[in-house]
Order: sequence, then structure tokens, then C-alpha cells
Amino acid sequence: MVKSDKVSVIVFDSGIGGLNVLNACVKRYPHFDYIYAADNFNVPYGMRSAEEVFSLATAVLDGAMQYRPTAIVVACNTVTAECIERLRERYPVPIVGMQPAVKEAAKSGGKCAVLVTEATAQSSNFRALVAANFPSATVCPCPDLAAYIEGNIFALPEVLPKDLVALPENCESIVLGCTHYVYLAGQLSRAYCCRIFDGIDGTSRRLGEMLGIYDHRGEISGISDHCLSKTGKVSFYCGNIAKNRRIYSAIFGNQPTREL
Repeated sequence: MVKSDKVSVIVFDSGIGGLNVLNACVKRYPHFDYIYAADNFNVPYGMRSAEEVFSLATAVLDGAMQYRPTAIVVACNTVTAECIERLRERYPVPIVGMQPAVKEAAKSGGKCAVLVTEATAQSSNFRALVAANFPSATVCPCPDLAAYIEGNIFALPEVLPKDLVALPENCESIVLGCTHYVYLAGQLSRAYCCRIFDGIDGTSRRLGEMLGIYDHRGEISGISDHCLSKTGKVSFYCGNIAKNRRIYSAIFGNQPTREL
């Protein structure tokens, strides 16, 4: 359980997708400090091998560890699927991963499509997740979608190009298995008239559970009043800092942040 007056969290993603997770964590725990560590210049990770993904992720996280975080949020489904266990062995802090919300979608039943990167689709961790929770769901790899979103974030169309997303007919729900895809949640919902699921809220809540800051009523406890009384800061480390800061402020309406 966290007892410190200061809690700092690294939120890591290959690019801009993790900003969705950062925003959710800041809203849930505004008293924490956050460091957004991205790897925009190597995005997307979804077409890379597991060893490449691990090498790229550790190159960023090794550097970010200089800020002595209390925890790390891996806000990338591909990194979680490919190497979350290896990252937990490497770093001496709690690490929260990012999983597609297959369990939540399964509760609603019906015909479901799970949109993921190629690497996630091939991951044994992901395949086990689907098999155990929603075996009838259709896994739909989207090889170019994350890169398209990363490159067109300020000019995303209202109607998606047909070659980017191919879904089975009569879908009743869509699981977004990449944090980049969340930027297109509205377009997907309108185009297919179905419910959209992502793992962002669950991941932000899991951060608090892993740090042991919830009591038996589900309320935040176990950290000092001084920590709870302050507003934390958001800092940006590595990657395309100017782009990430701009998106964080413009799209999510957040206050200006600082660069590390």
C-alpha cells in the first residue's frame, strides 16, 4: 500500500494512443504526478516481432526510470500482449498492463469483433484471453490502422476508409484492442451501430488496486492527506513531445504541461 506524500506514474505507449489512458488516470487520480513516455518515432509496434517490441519498450522505460516512478502503466495492448511478464521481471515497481475489454464485451453477448494489431492477434496471451472469455468473438487484425491514426490525428474523417477496418456483418459490439483505435470510437459506433468497448477505464482502476489505495468500500485511502490535497503535474518525456502535448491539451482539454 502506498504511504508516500508523492506518487508518480509513468504512462508508456508507442505513440499517441496512451494519451487516452493518461487522461483517464489523471481524472481518477488527479493528485498523482505523471510522466508520459512515448516512442512516436518507432510507431507502430503492431507489425514488429516480440523481441523488437521488448527492445523498443525497454529503451524508453530504462531512461524513464531515472524519475523513480511509483508505478508504470503500459498503455499499449501490443506491448502488454508481447512482453508484460518480461517487463515486470526487469523493473522493481508495479506495472499495470493494457488488455482488450473482451470480458466486458462477453457479458453483452451477441456478435463481437475485436480490433487488434497484427502482433496482438498473434500473441499467445491475447489468444488465451479470447478463448477463455469470448471464444465466439471474431478477431480482426488491422495492420495499418494505428499508423493511420498516428499520422492523421488532427484530420480524422467522419467516415472511415473501407480498407482500414473490415468487420463481419451484423456486429453487435466492437472491442478496441489498441489504444490508438479509441480516437475512432465515435466513427465506429456510428458506422456499425453497435456498442464499443475498450480497456481504458479498467486499466486506470487497476492502477489504484495495484497500488493498494482502495478500501473495502472501493474508495481511495491509504495515502497521505498531503498527497490527496495537492494537484499533480503531467510531464512529457521522449518521443514527439510537442505533438503529444498538443494532443493532450487540444483533444482532452487539459492544462498546459511541462517537458522533461
